[in-house]
Amino acid sequence: MKHCGWLNAIVFCLALSAFLTACAPQNGGGAAEVPAAFSLSPDAVVEVVATERSQIETTASGAAIYTEAPEVIVTGALQPAETQKTPKADTTPEKNYYTVKFVDSDGYTALSVQSVEAGQDAVPPRMPGKKDGLSFQGWNKSYTNISQNMIVTAIYAEKTYTVSFYDASGMILKETRVPYGGSVAAPEIPRHKYVVFDGWSEMADEVTADISTYAMYALPGGVRELSLKAAYEDGLMMIGDSIAGVDAGRYFHDGEISVDGAVYTDVLCGNFQDRLTIANFGFSRFSGTFVSVGEEGTTLSLTVECDGKTVYTDTLDGAQAHPFSVRLAGVGILRIKLETYKDGVLYESAVEDCLGGIADGKFES
Repeated sequence: MKHCGWLNAIVFCLALSAFLTACAPQNGGGAAEVPAAFSLSPDAVVEVVATERSQIETTASGAAIYTEAPEVIVTGALQPAETQKTPKADTTPEKNYYTVKFVDSDGYTALSVQSVEAGQDAVPPRMPGKKDGLSFQGWNKSYTNISQNMIVTAIYAEKTYTVSFYDASGMILKETRVPYGGSVAAPEIPRHKYVVFDGWSEMADEVTADISTYAMYALPGGVRELSLKAAYEDGLMMIGDSIAGVDAGRYFHDGEISVDGAVYTDVLCGNFQDRLTIANFGFSRFSGTFVSVGEEGTTLSLTVECDGKTVYTDTLDGAQAHPFSVRLAGVGILRIKLETYKDGVLYESAVEDCLGGIADGKFES
């Protein structure tokens, strides 16, 4: 039986040699195509079928048949080799990591050391709000979208706050920075003729946040109302912006205006939009009469806003007089806007030629 095995091997070798000789290229090496459906079937090995896509490779040490998948290789040693598969290339890009070190304000005490993938963000450690009387302000550099090794240092500094003092008109009187828990002295108050100072809207002692505080005023004892003219004369109104490119202007007409037989005085004329910070006056109402002399081609428009909300608006295009009254309870900012048009165009001479306006305007407590 042993002789039969060797005999089969010798027969297979002779057949394979003849097959290779017939198919190998004449230059003595390389690869050659195998005739279609050529087969070798020795008992000593598994059956090998060479197809149109098979090839033979001859070398100095032997020859091999390469077939379709599975790629069974039969060598001159007559032993079937293991199936060989070409491994797939790894297309996953290599990830880069960087070291991010968070240190305390001394510059070397490590608080957190992290390995962060390129393009990702580091996570800062939680810090105490205060240290040695100083407040934590943040970090000295950005720790997002990491692209290199870095050291990030904590910043502690004295925490300060802004304290601003305003007059009733909104004019700033003083502004300063105050350390946490500190206090600041109030500025001197401008002299006013028709109202008296009644303290500040907010105290600036033991400051722990930014503060905006307003001077509060009150009418003198026994006085129940303040005229609009007095408010302007006393510097309480904040002069506003121009309207439609025309420089803002306003004045109180010295004479009288007659409308349908009624006589009006202290008429505020012009083109303007002014405001009064009234939160600290205790006013309950603003009233007056909106009048127009009725000159041909003349149109007047009046708008009153309380804290940005329109509460009164009217347009006069003839000899008219319309009384109005606006509630001021809980209102912080009162805005008055008066426009005078002639022949459809904003009348620039309205500050010189009074064609109408607000008559007998007043604030009531």
